[in-house]
Amino acid sequence: DDWYRLVLERPATVDAELSVAPGDHRMRMRFWEADGTTQLNTEGGNAGGELFTLQNTFTAGTYLLSVEVASGESAAWNGDGTQPSFWTSPYTVQLRETP
Repeated sequence: DDWYRLVLERPATVDAELSVAPGDHRMRMRFWEADGTTQLNTEGGNAGGELFTLQNTFTAGTYLLSVEVASGESAAWNGDGTQPSFWTSPYTVQLRETP
């Protein structure tokens, strides 16, 4: 899982768009409260390489965004052979405020 911090100085509706996704696994994004234990919203793809957008309306404050492989059962690697490609494939998430 990759985690990112989002700091908002005013209330806003924010879109997080997975605009470049690893092609071999479904991905998921989640918005969280700043403590990382309370999930606010989640969205995921249905297939590897699928692009999607997660949207949430926030008050001013600090929040977290997690980006992860949604198919956890195939995320295991026992150290033999080549690492799964989704461990090293870059992805791009774009954040923007929705008017």
